[in-house]
Amino acid sequence: MTHSKPGGIDTYTLDPIHVTFIGCRGCGKTSLMTSMFKEIQKKRISCVTADPQTIGILSDSHTDMLRMLEEVEQNGTIATPTVTPTEKATEFKFTGSSIQDASFEKKRFHYPFVFTDLPGGWYARESAVKTEIERKVAGYIGRAHVCLLTIDAPALMSGDYTHQLYNRPDIILNWFNKCLGSLKDNNVRVVFVLSRCETFVQNEDSRREIFERVRQSYAPLIDVLRTACIDICGTWIETLGGVQFLNYRRNAKGIKVPVFQKTGDYAPRNCEIPLLLTLQKTAESMKRALEEKRGPWRVLLDCLGFSHYDLAIKGVEEILRELKRGLSMAKDEAMFEL
Repeated sequence: MTHSKPGGIDTYTLDPIHVTFIGCRGCGKTSLMTSMFKEIQKKRISCVTADPQTIGILSDSHTDMLRMLEEVEQNGTIATPTVTPTEKATEFKFTGSSIQDASFEKKRFHYPFVFTDLPGGWYARESAVKTEIERKVAGYIGRAHVCLLTIDAPALMSGDYTHQLYNRPDIILNWFNKCLGSLKDNNVRVVFVLSRCETFVQNEDSRREIFERVRQSYAPLIDVLRTACIDICGTWIETLGGVQFLNYRRNAKGIKVPVFQKTGDYAPRNCEIPLLLTLQKTAESMKRALEEKRGPWRVLLDCLGFSHYDLAIKGVEEILRELKRGLSMAKDEAMFEL
């Protein structure tokens, strides 16, 4: 915890909590990040703000998402473009805030957390720098308190070959196996997030089918995480809401790409659920760390009004109460058992 006094207000900033985005190139991680950011902008998560660079990146991404809808409407269908993979992890920074009353004055607490999106190029089956990539991945997963495993629904439902090609479950299983010790130490939550799934969640039967496909396709990973007593849950999202997957077609370069058609207006669904689940776990982790740090003099410091750790804990508890209200409003159909 660091201390500063901007505007004459004692401000304490905790060490950042890290969230790692896992999912291959094109599976919808940036779209999910953008949609979660829009939920924050709507003030549904009133205690959270984003830093300027994150705002810039995700605002541009949201513009691109709306442009995609326009292209689908003009052309009837659209094939998602092939994106050149990068070799640099991208960080999205957010901060939760609260103000607490001490004996003599109010004190502000900042609770930073960082989403890290791993580069799509790291998921290639063969790589000349495989060992170096695994080292980097171990660092990002090893420091995480939440892992968001984003699953491309069209690839999942299009058969084993396409699923293996686009979602790389074998590589992801290997990564988690190498990081199990850190995952347990950090009391990590792993959230399986079904993305681009508008076509596959139209009714209870179709949802049941895709949920079962997740359980079957990721059974080895689910077993590993459950055996290690790691918290796991599943949810589905619609980052656009107004499109549906049609099929896979080969583009001019011969690359197999998914094709979508427009079915309605921009209407994202459930995009706040991964964010709420993430913030809930980060807040719980912060509270636990603060309780461990505040030491044996808590009662005396409480009486004197100097226990900054206890004040910080109260702020985290406020955030947890808001998150609990948000999760209680989520539809039961938005989450599924693994």
